[in-house]
Amino acid sequence: MAPSTTSRRGIGGGAGSTLRWRALLASAAHAHEEGLAVGAEEAPQGPGSQESPKREWNNLFLHVVKGGPVGGGYSTVEDLWRFSRALQANTLLEAPFTQRVTTGKVKLGPESENETYAYGFFDEQVQGTHIVGHSGGFPGINSQLDIYLGKGYTVAVMLNYAPPVAHRVTQRVRALLLP
Repeated sequence: MAPSTTSRRGIGGGAGSTLRWRALLASAAHAHEEGLAVGAEEAPQGPGSQESPKREWNNLFLHVVKGGPVGGGYSTVEDLWRFSRALQANTLLEAPFTQRVTTGKVKLGPESENETYAYGFFDEQVQGTHIVGHSGGFPGINSQLDIYLGKGYTVAVMLNYAPPVAHRVTQRVRALLLP
C-alpha cells in the first residue's frame, strides 16, 4: 500500500472525516488551485534577503513541497476539530492507547512545572483542567490545537502569519475559558 494511501486511511479514516492531508497529495506549485492559503510574512526584505517594495511576501516556494515527519501537512480548522472529536471519542485509538499517547512523559524544562510532552502532544494541567495539543509554525504559517479533555472545548487556530500569534490567541481564549 502506498504511503499516501496508508496515511489517508490511518489518519483521516478513523476521524470519520475528509481530513485533507494535502501534503501527500498536492504540490506547492498548485496550492492556489487547491484553494489553500499561502503563508505571508512581514519583513523589510523578501525571501533570501532580496530587496522588496512590499512589507509582506508569501512563502509558497519556501515551504516544503510535501509534508514530512516534522510537519508540512496541509489541513483546516474543521479537520483539526474532527481530529479532536475522534481522539476524545477513542475512535482513532482505543481508550488505553489514547491515554498513553496524550499523557506527558518528558518534562519540558525547569520553568515548565505543569507542562510535559507525550507522543506528539503537549500535556498541560491548568487550573485543574487537562489540556493536550500541539503547535507548529514556519515563516508565514502558524497553528495551535488545544483540546480541553473532559471540558468539551477544542481550540484550533491557524494563521498565515509567523509564530507566536497562534499561541497568543490560544492563551487569550484560555483566559476566557478558565477565568
